[in-house]
Amino acid sequence: MLIVRVVFIFVFGLVAAGSLCAQATPNDSLPLPTLQTEEKESLPRNMREMRQRQLQDREKKQHEEMLKRGETAAEIASELFEAVEKKEQLSATDHKKLDDLEKLVTRIRKDLGGNNDGLTLEEDEEIEKPSNLTQAVTFLKDATEELLGELKKTTRFSISAVAIRSSNTVIRVARFLKLRR
Repeated sequence: MLIVRVVFIFVFGLVAAGSLCAQATPNDSLPLPTLQTEEKESLPRNMREMRQRQLQDREKKQHEEMLKRGETAAEIASELFEAVEKKEQLSATDHKKLDDLEKLVTRIRKDLGGNNDGLTLEEDEEIEKPSNLTQAVTFLKDATEELLGELKKTTRFSISAVAIRSSNTVIRVARFLKLRR
């Protein structure tokens, strides 16, 4: 009985040591993953052309979607301007529109390759801080229209720093209006 236990422990130790050694040493016989460039070169010409067309179509569609978001943002800003002209205050639905406007313009800024420049409305020297609600909404409408104009000037191949700056301005003014409840 003692011999069976010793043999069992010995065999178990050999198996455990073998598995540890196998895990510790690299296996050079495994094939390395193929590089994507090698894969592209190995594809037939018509497949490469098809992939290129798909990429161009996708980029064109993304640019058109960004333009549609810009037009939607301009419409929302106009609606907010008209609402403030009539009531001289923002309702709950207007605050929802402000949220939607901020989300749209944030997505536009992301698509353009921009990010938050870190400035608040108070810190931006080029922008006059609006003193009342009417001025703020008017400024928001003008900034959104400027953003849409810049987006229409861009192509899917270009990055517009002016459009990114305009989007940052629209976002800051929208946040200013949301906090001004």
